[in-house]
Amino acid sequence: MIIDRPTFCCCIYKTEIYKKVEYGFERYGKLHDIIFMMEIGQYGDTAFLHGECVRWRQHVGSDSNNLTTGPFPKEILEILFRMNEIFQKQKSRGNLKSHIKNILFSTLLFNFSYFLYGWSDLERFVTWQGFKIMMRERGLFSKRQYNIFDLIIDRILNPIIRMEAKRQRKKSFCNYSYRVGR
Repeated sequence: MIIDRPTFCCCIYKTEIYKKVEYGFERYGKLHDIIFMMEIGQYGDTAFLHGECVRWRQHVGSDSNNLTTGPFPKEILEILFRMNEIFQKQKSRGNLKSHIKNILFSTLLFNFSYFLYGWSDLERFVTWQGFKIMMRERGLFSKRQYNIFDLIIDRILNPIIRMEAKRQRKKSFCNYSYRVGR
């Protein structure tokens, strides 16, 4: 999540890994690919292709976001909860570096929850404040974390996230060459 949100069309991964992961459409709805790609990442490396990867168009009749097919608040909560589960399974404990990593992940998860709230147009179902309460009740965030976010997310935490994202992109960047013919 620090580098980018993995999507089917902009990632490369091994077929054997793809076959190990189960679809979670019933639990996550039409946004199940978010968790599917995170699950793939647990089994092996994933290559992100940055920039424009796929050209596509969306037809006016497409059901990408409507009142009958969602996405719905419960599905978004399940996505966020599973993302947190995956992180909790992989995190180390005890030292300052792991504590900082936990703060960064919480900030990323909060930012992503805000993004999904807006992108999914969840305001049709629940206000942002109401959704924050739902996330707190689900155990994703505490009231204390919300207070910290309100105080320092824009001035301190998000600039740190941007710096770390830049560092990670640079660290993992690998250019590939094109062969156009002779």
